[in-house]
Amino acid sequence: MITNKLHNIKETGFKVPDNYFESLEETILNDVKLKEKIAHSGFKTPDNYFESVEETIAQGLKQEK
Repeated sequence: MITNKLHNIKETGFKVPDNYFESLEETILNDVKLKEKIAHSGFKTPDNYFESVEETIAQGLKQEK
């Protein structure tokens, strides 16, 4: 690997969107306020859903054949 020119690199290659830091604090505070107001999303998975979902999908595929 050639490393003799690495000390000449002046830029990182990363860019930040315009006005990112001006609006960052407001964005974070808005997110915190929203999470305080909405404690529950309203969505709920059925009991034992993740334990039986693979079997349910496999049965559906067998019926299609």
